[in-house]
Amino acid sequence: MSVKVVVDTNVFLGALLSREGANRAFLRLCFKGVYQPLMGTSLFCEHEDVLARISHKQISR
Repeated sequence: MSVKVVVDTNVFLGALLSREGANRAFLRLCFKGVYQPLMGTSLFCEHEDVLARISHKQISR
């Protein structure tokens, strides 16, 4: 049974901008099913707004 969590925008953004670190490791655990990320409409809109301000070149692949 996975633990339900809300992923803060800073954590999500940090995971996208850096290949290493705690933020990326946390998201990997979400993909493995250790955590179950939850997101409401307001948080989704915040993620969308913040990501729209970032250049695609800044996001690591």
